Amino acid sequence: TESDGLRFFVAKGDGGLNGSSVLNLSATFDELVGADNPFGHLDLGSRLSLTAGELDSSDGLDVVVGSLDGGLSYVQLNGSNVYAQVADGESPVSGISVPNSSAPVLVDLNAD
Repeated sequence: TESDGLRFFVAKGDGGLNGSSVLNLSATFDELVGADNPFGHLDLGSRLSLTAGELDSSDGLDVVVGSLDGGLSYVQLNGSNVYAQVADGESPVSGISVPNSSAPVLVDLNAD
């Protein structure tokens, strides 16, 4: 959730991610397109699965994305309200891979 309403993310089969606008008064979501989509410039693989949570104590949700090849990508909100992929070695999911179709889930196991 965000201070201005509920948002959701959609992983597309072609490797893209779509953001949505806030839930409007008619209880529907409007897709963000073009420059309004904070994920529009990312290509993270195919058949994506994603989860969002707070990993770095910033103000925005972080996103971990799994792909068909088993790899994981870490995507972080930058100061321009745009998500950017964090480079391997700097990412908390660097080196984690499964044989195929990774589907990450973030949970807080120690309630901190």
